[in-house]
Amino acid sequence: MNEVVLVHLVTAFDLALVAVLLLALPGAARRGLLFGVNVGSEKDSGPEAEALRRGWRNGTIALLAAAGTAWLLLGLDGRHLTACIAPLTIVLLGAAALYLRLHLSARDLAPQHPPEPAPPPEGSVEPGSLVLPLVTMLICAAGGTWGLLEAAQAWPGLPERIPTHFGASGQPDAWSAKSFASVFALPLTNVVMGVVVAGFALLTARARLSLRRRPGPEERAAQLGFRNATVNMLCGCAVACTGMLGVISHDSLEVALGRRDSLGTGVWWWTGLLLVWVLGYTGRLLWFHGQGGSRREGKASGDELTDGLADDRHWKMGVFYVNRDDPAVLVEKRFGVGYTVNFGNRWGIALVAGMFLLFAGVLVLSLVGAASG
Repeated sequence: MNEVVLVHLVTAFDLALVAVLLLALPGAARRGLLFGVNVGSEKDSGPEAEALRRGWRNGTIALLAAAGTAWLLLGLDGRHLTACIAPLTIVLLGAAALYLRLHLSARDLAPQHPPEPAPPPEGSVEPGSLVLPLVTMLICAAGGTWGLLEAAQAWPGLPERIPTHFGASGQPDAWSAKSFASVFALPLTNVVMGVVVAGFALLTARARLSLRRRPGPEERAAQLGFRNATVNMLCGCAVACTGMLGVISHDSLEVALGRRDSLGTGVWWWTGLLLVWVLGYTGRLLWFHGQGGSRREGKASGDELTDGLADDRHWKMGVFYVNRDDPAVLVEKRFGVGYTVNFGNRWGIALVAGMFLLFAGVLVLSLVGAASG
């Protein structure tokens, strides 16, 4: 397949995926939380809230139309890489700006004198099993380490110039000088990606449940099911990512050593598995579970959510949770589906800083490796 055609197909897939996710978010939201604002159940079902949701849908469609126009114009001009990056950039940055505008509008619907937030009910921090995340972390660490050992073993026999990029056909189309960065960047990326995603699954298994003051058994079961599904999704992503990067690392060494001419089909199998897993589980979280499992709960009671979701004072722009008095590292998101870091917790700050440093280090190593040619 021609590489330009492949890039355009990937762009179309990415735009379709982002469109589905953005349009589905309001329908998956927990009742009472409107664009990151705790407006209460009554206001959430009113005409003002519906007008904001309609604004989100219309704005998203307009962004997609603008992205499609940019994609068409840049694609016809032959700049296929720009045609891939520009449409996604338009949608993602535009969606962020649209969310911020609707978040500020939703603040007008929040109670002027909100009641005192209810304390977390007893047993709201039920610890989940760590067996699957720990096993996943071991598998990812072992797979990444195997790639490092394979690269170290191949080092003496590698030529002075090695392939560092492959086209859609799997044939090498860019080479760099043999160096630590060009040889070890990919297996190091494999170690970091797999362990980080598995580590996030481990933390998610202990994330706090955001229950109501008097939670019923249906609500507790729904939130536990949502958290377990999120852990399963992250663990599957970690393993699939490790397999994909491991195969790419192995095949690229084989090509560099002259044992084969191109990447094998295993790369596409692992890539397909990763995409199917992510899409399948994301759809399950959105349409079956909803935000925090809210779609599986019974008829909602009049009780307010407990602290963690209820108190507007601890949420910045509806997406950043900052509470120094909360021991939880991860809490349920107010907008979107999943969990977010408590930026008021020192362990939460350390987690974000550590992830940033790891990925920055790998990125610098990859750039150095690419520049060595």
